[in-house]
Amino acid sequence: MLKRVLFFVYGVASYLIFLVTFLYAIAFVGGIVVPSRLDGPLQTSLFEALTIDCALLTLFAVQHSVMARPWFKQRWTQVVPWTIERSTYVLCASLALLLLFWQWRPIGIVIWSVENAPARVVLWTLFGAGWATVLGVTFLINHFDLFGLRQVWLPLIGRPYSPVSFRTPLPYRFVRHPLYLGFLLAFWMAPTMTLAHFVFAFATTAYIVVAIQFEERELVSEHGAEYEEYRRTVPMLLPGRRRLPAPAAPVTSGSRVRRPHAGQISSPSRTTDQHAQTWWRADSADVMKTALSHRSRLGGSMNDRRSTRHYWYSFDWRPRADGPISRACTGASYPRAGIATSWTRSGPEGVSERPCARGSRINQALS
Repeated sequence: MLKRVLFFVYGVASYLIFLVTFLYAIAFVGGIVVPSRLDGPLQTSLFEALTIDCALLTLFAVQHSVMARPWFKQRWTQVVPWTIERSTYVLCASLALLLLFWQWRPIGIVIWSVENAPARVVLWTLFGAGWATVLGVTFLINHFDLFGLRQVWLPLIGRPYSPVSFRTPLPYRFVRHPLYLGFLLAFWMAPTMTLAHFVFAFATTAYIVVAIQFEERELVSEHGAEYEEYRRTVPMLLPGRRRLPAPAAPVTSGSRVRRPHAGQISSPSRTTDQHAQTWWRADSADVMKTALSHRSRLGGSMNDRRSTRHYWYSFDWRPRADGPISRACTGASYPRAGIATSWTRSGPEGVSERPCARGSRINQALS
C-alpha cells in the first residue's frame, strides 16, 4: 500500500510540474510577464546563440521521441515500474522544456512585425486559440491518462488499468492531430517574428511532422484497420476535403476460417459455423500487418489491445448481413499492471481456459 501511495504522490508531483511548465511555455512564447522569453535582443554572438538554441531544441526532441517509443518503454519498464512510466516521461519532458526556457538565447533580428491593430488582434486571438486547443484536446482524448495520473490512481484504489480506446471526438473528425495543430497556431501566430522565434517555430514544426510518422505507425499497430481507414479519410494537420472510404470487397461464400500459423494471421472470410473463435498472442505488432486488409474484405471491425511487453489481439470479424458472423477474439492481458495472464478459446465445443506463463515470450497460435 505504501508503494502505491508513493507512486501516486510522484505522479501528482510530475503533473504539477507539467502544469507550471505549460503555463510558463505560454508566457515564454508570447513574451508575457516571465523574465525568460523567446524573443529579445541579441546578447551573445549570432553563432553562439543559434548553436545553443538548436542544441536545446534537439535535446527536447530526442527526449520526447525516444522515451515514447515502444522499444524504449519495454527496456525502461525493467528499471522504472510500469505504474510511473508515464509520469516519468511527463517529468523528463517538463524538465527538458524548463532547461530550454532557462538557457534560451534570443537573437533579436526581426523577420516581420505586424503594426496594423486589427491584424494584431487576429494573430493574438489565434495564438490564444492554439494554446486552448492544445489543452482542450487532451481532455477530449483522456487528459489524466495522457499525463500519467490515471496510471497511478487506478492501482491506488485497487482497480486494474485498461488502455484508452480509440475514439474520434469532434476536432478529430476534421484533422487527425488537432493537438499538434494547436501547437502550430501557438508558435506561428506571432505579431512580431524574430529569427529566434522563427528557428523555434520551424524546428518544432519539422519535429511534429516527423513525430507524426512514428506515432501513426504505432497507432496502426495498436488499432489496425480502424486507424488505417481513419488515416485514409481524415487530413493530418490542415482541415480540408475529406476522402470517401474505400468500398468493401464482396465476401466470398463457402470458405472457412483457418487457424493462424505461428506469428501469423490467416485470411478469414465467411464461415458456415455460427461461432468460430481462435485466440493467439504475439510479441510484436508485426502480425498486424497481415491483418490490415481483412477488415475491408469482411466489411467488419478489428480491435487491438496492447500491453507494455506483449501484444494481445482482439478481432471481431463481422461479414455483411447476408451471412453468419464469424469471430476471432482474444482477451487483453497486462502483466505490468498486475493482472493475471490467461487465454480462452471458445467455439462450438464450449469454453476452456488455461493460464499462460507470466512474462513468457510466445509468438505462436495457442490451441
